Amino acid sequence: MARTPADARPPARAPARARGAEGRAPRWGLCRWGPSLLGLSLMGATLAEGGPEARAQAPVVDPAELAPGPKLLAQRAAELERAVARAEASAQALRRLHNAAALELEAGRAACEAPVFIDRLARATAMGPPHRDLAQAALVAAARWDRVARSPTLAPLAAGPPPPARAAADALVRDAAELQAWDAALLAPWRARCPARVVPAAGLPGPAGGLTAVLGVGPGVLCPSGDPLEGHHLVAGGRACAQPAGPCACAPAEVLPGAAIAAGGGPVSAPATPAAR
Repeated sequence: MARTPADARPPARAPARARGAEGRAPRWGLCRWGPSLLGLSLMGATLAEGGPEARAQAPVVDPAELAPGPKLLAQRAAELERAVARAEASAQALRRLHNAAALELEAGRAACEAPVFIDRLARATAMGPPHRDLAQAALVAAARWDRVARSPTLAPLAAGPPPPARAAADALVRDAAELQAWDAALLAPWRARCPARVVPAAGLPGPAGGLTAVLGVGPGVLCPSGDPLEGHHLVAGGRACAQPAGPCACAPAEVLPGAAIAAGGGPVSAPATPAAR
C-alpha cells in the first residue's frame, strides 16, 4: 500500500500545556491578574445602574436627609404628630366597639340572631384593618423622625426629650397588637359563623378629639370632604354628613366615634342603641 506523503499527513497535535504542581493549567490573562480596568468600569456601571429589581429594593432616601437642618426636623415632628392623631382617633373608635361587643359577650347576649352584638361585630371587623394601617403609618413617621434627629448635624439640637408624639407612636403599635389579639380570641370565632355586614348605626358616646373615625355605608359622598362614602374615614371636628352625589350641599352634624353613615339618612349622631335584654 502506498505511503501518504509527509506534507499530506494531518498536522501533529500541539503539545499539552504545562501543568502546575496540582495538575491544573496555569491561569493567564484575566484569570491570573484579575478583572481588567474595562471590566471594573463595566461592573461599576452595572451596580450603579442596576435592574428594576435592584432599584425596587434600594431604600429611597430623601435628599434633604443627607444634611438635615432644624427645618426638616420640625417637618418630621409635624408629620409624626399628624400620623399619631389619625391613629389615635381610629383606635378610640375601635376600642369602643370592642368594649361594646365585650359587654354583650359577658351578659350572654352574643348570638348570630342578636342584632346589637352583630352590629358591634360588623363595625369592629370593618374598623380593624384600617386601624392597623394607621398605627403602622405612625410607626413609620416615628422612624423618619428618629433618622433625622440622630443625624450628626442635628444631634446636639435634638439632645433633649423627644416630642410626646414619639412615645405615643410606640404606645399605638402596642395597643394595635393588643386589639388584634383580642379580636382574634373573642370576635373571630363569631365572625366565622355569623354573617355580619355594616349598616347605618349610631356612634358610641364618649370623649372625642380633633378627629373622629367613622364608617361610610354604600355609595355616595361624605361631606364636607367630598370623598367617596364607602369605607373608613377620619372626620375633622367630628362633624359630617352624607349625600348620594356631589358637590356637597348637606349640613354637617355631629358624629360619634364608630358611627356608620349612609347617604340616605344623613349623619348618625344619636347615642348608641341600648343593648337588648
